[in-house]
Order: sequence, then structure tokens, then C-alpha cells
Amino acid sequence: MIDPSTTANGSVMGASADEINFWYSTTGHNRVYASSFKTTSDSTLKRNIRSLPGGALNKVLALRPVSFKYKDEPDTLNRGRQSLGLIAQEVEAVIPEAVSFNRVVNVKVIYYDMIIPVFIKVIREQETLIESL
Repeated sequence: MIDPSTTANGSVMGASADEINFWYSTTGHNRVYASSFKTTSDSTLKRNIRSLPGGALNKVLALRPVSFKYKDEPDTLNRGRQSLGLIAQEVEAVIPEAVSFNRVVNVKVIYYDMIIPVFIKVIREQETLIESL
């Protein structure tokens, strides 16, 4: 692991074919750019596998999508554009498994990839509802 405090402006850059860019700040927001991200998901690595319970639509409806700017992020980093996302404290109240606390910078973080299965469950619930009409 590279300590961002030892690099210029807390940034680490990879080769031109791939780029790793960490924006290190007191708020803990970081950016990683890559052509793809993979998550280990092999069934042989999992235990206690259960289908998600119903009610996913209510969870998704309780989420509040927002646009925002990070307080200490220079406008040049995001080309002056707003960021899009969710608020960790709000997600934690609905899908606590998708939120963790980063003790290094003392902020809550969202595992957005853990929200995807909830969206899939919503689509399935809605499809069942449509078919019953």
C-alpha cells in the first residue's frame, strides 16, 4: 500500500494504459479509475447463502439520490461538475450492510456494489407484480 502523504499532492499515477488516482484528503474521498473492476464472487468462497427477503422496493424508495460537491475538493478535480451519489448515514438506516466506517479518516463509506443486488431484487419484485396484472 502506498502512503499518499509520501507522494506529490497525494496522487499516484499508473502507466498510460491504466490510471490509479487517489485523491487523499481529510474527508477520505478517493477516486480510482480503471477499465474494469472485479469482485470475487465464487460460490465456493461463500457460506450461509440466502436469497434476499422481500421488501427491496421499499428500501430503494427510501434511498435519496443526491448531487453534491465535496467540501475540500478543488473544482478543477471534477471539472467543476457536481458529483452524484448517496449519503452514507441515510443508506446505513436502510441497507446497513452497504456502509462501513473508515477509521483512518473517520468517515462512513458506502460499498455501492452491495446495493446492486437490492436493485436486482426490486426488478424481480416489479416483474412479478407486472405479470400478476
